[in-house]
Amino acid sequence: MQNIEKLNYKRRRKEKGFKFLCLGAVLVAISFLIILLSSLLYEGFNGFTQTTIKIPINFTNFKEINKIGHDHNISIIEDGAQSFGATHHQLKSCGLST
Repeated sequence: MQNIEKLNYKRRRKEKGFKFLCLGAVLVAISFLIILLSSLLYEGFNGFTQTTIKIPINFTNFKEINKIGHDHNISIIEDGAQSFGATHHQLKSCGLST
């Protein structure tokens, strides 16, 4: 009987050691997961935000701008998609002038 009790004692002691080892492994894994997620949130937070700056620019003297572009051999592209078909000083807007 003493021999069986010794073996049971050793087995229980090894089981306790194994339980603590498993618990330690789980705690280490959870800590690595927390570190990984916090790093992703901290470093990648800029990916969740977007900055937009709208600057309205009004060039009212298209003839002068087109003349400067023509003198320097630069094509002027008027971005007037919102005014497609409109005219300005008898010239159609939203076009390509050279």
